[in-house]
Amino acid sequence: MIIIQTIIFVYFVLKGIPNGWKIQLWGIPVTGSNTFIVISSFISIFIPVIPFFLLRSKKAREEFK
Repeated sequence: MIIIQTIIFVYFVLKGIPNGWKIQLWGIPVTGSNTFIVISSFISIFIPVIPFFLLRSKKAREEFK
């Protein structure tokens, strides 16, 4: 899922919103600016990734054996 979100993030940053698309995030229509999409994508990708990588650390592996 994180890989798919990363691909979407990169696509919107590089290409922008395709013509004819109607995008809503949390019921708010996104038009004109990609800033909202970029920030939302960044948050939805990197916030869940932080605990994933912390749990893969050597100390966490030893603690949760």
